[in-house]
Amino acid sequence: MSTDRKGFYFLSGIAAGITLIFRIDLFVFFVITALLVEFLKSVKHDRKITVSPQIARSLKNLAFFSGGIVIAVLPLVLYLALNSAIKDAISQTYGLVSSVKQRVFLLPPVTQIFSWKLETFTSYAILFIPFVIYSLLLIALISDIRNKKFNEKDKKLLILFVYGGMTLNQILTSPDLNRFFQVTPGILIADVYLISRHFINHKDGYRKKLRWIYPAVLTTVNFVIISLIIASCFMSGIYWNGSIFIQYKNTVFVPDSRIMQYMRKEQAEEFNRIVNITETLTGKDDPIFTIPHLGIYYFATGRKSATRYDLLMDIYGKSDEKQLDIIRNLEDKKVKLIIFRDRKVDLHYPLTIILNYINKRYRIKERVGDKIIFVRKTAA
Repeated sequence: MSTDRKGFYFLSGIAAGITLIFRIDLFVFFVITALLVEFLKSVKHDRKITVSPQIARSLKNLAFFSGGIVIAVLPLVLYLALNSAIKDAISQTYGLVSSVKQRVFLLPPVTQIFSWKLETFTSYAILFIPFVIYSLLLIALISDIRNKKFNEKDKKLLILFVYGGMTLNQILTSPDLNRFFQVTPGILIADVYLISRHFINHKDGYRKKLRWIYPAVLTTVNFVIISLIIASCFMSGIYWNGSIFIQYKNTVFVPDSRIMQYMRKEQAEEFNRIVNITETLTGKDDPIFTIPHLGIYYFATGRKSATRYDLLMDIYGKSDEKQLDIIRNLEDKKVKLIIFRDRKVDLHYPLTIILNYINKRYRIKERVGDKIIFVRKTAA
């Protein structure tokens, strides 16, 4: 907000380009926020919009921002072009995004809120925290606008509010701690500001008008934040592992040279059994196929995947072509073993064609937990 340094905009563009490579939605939020920054620069303290000469400076800033984006994505584009994979990359990306089912506010029944289950508590707390924090921030911004105190600080808070609000799509589609920790930076910045503004700065008019309501709500939401942090110490997920207390649950050490970590007893037994079966029934150069989201067994066994689509499970069910391509890979490479997780929650769409093929050409060797080990049927 306080600078027009071209290098800053160029580096910001590079950061935005990197997000485009990994997350299209975050890239869109990045661009919208950059446009908002340039718009707010044209708004003076008297709330009048000055078109010139700020518009010329903004165009230059956005040009450098765009240049950074191009520099960031150019190596990937060139790599895809040299390997004739641009069309495939676009189709896979579009297929993956469009295959995700809308699951807004997918919560446990509200009657379970008093069940004292950590999963139920976290599902509601994850939505309660950002809703309250950003609502209080909006109240503060409206108060400053009404009192004609909208300044540079408020512009930055408005940017935080808009960007933070957009990133909440992460937890609206899947309210769990994995997603929540991805959007906490904006929430915590807003929270610290609100605490400072209310409990340290006592000159705010809205503080007197709202009396005890505002501090009570702010105190409650921070109590929930602390409770959520404590709860996370007892749980584990993709992006966090309950590192304080997980050692009391994961007591069995897996000495595999590629893993070397502690697991729960049943996890360790399941993992060791699947690895043992895979290494017994396949050679080091034999590819295997895992489905869905079981890539750890490629790593643990040193076996390669039979297909390049291994991590794109969500688009399989929508594309007969992709499923048939996977089947061709399995046939061409004479894949001996398939590891299948028999849980419907792991797939947005049924892999009808692939599963029919597996049932026809493979037989069940063994069931290990929620995994099924399939081996290729021998020719009659």
